[in-house]
Amino acid sequence: MSMLTRLKIGPRLIVGFATVLALSVAVGGFSISKLAKVNDNTTDLATNWLAAMRALAAYSVDEAMSHW
Repeated sequence: MSMLTRLKIGPRLIVGFATVLALSVAVGGFSISKLAKVNDNTTDLATNWLAAMRALAAYSVDEAMSHW
């Protein structure tokens, strides 16, 4: 017989809820770590990439205006 079938309903419920809680904590921790990585990448993209594109656009406009 399985170990769970020998237990009464109270301990079975505790084991079930503890399992669900452990899985929820694991998924939550994994999600927080991935969201932190997404946040870092978004910050990097907004600060570095966008600034470089603005500078390139300003250079392009200045260069085009100098030919007139």
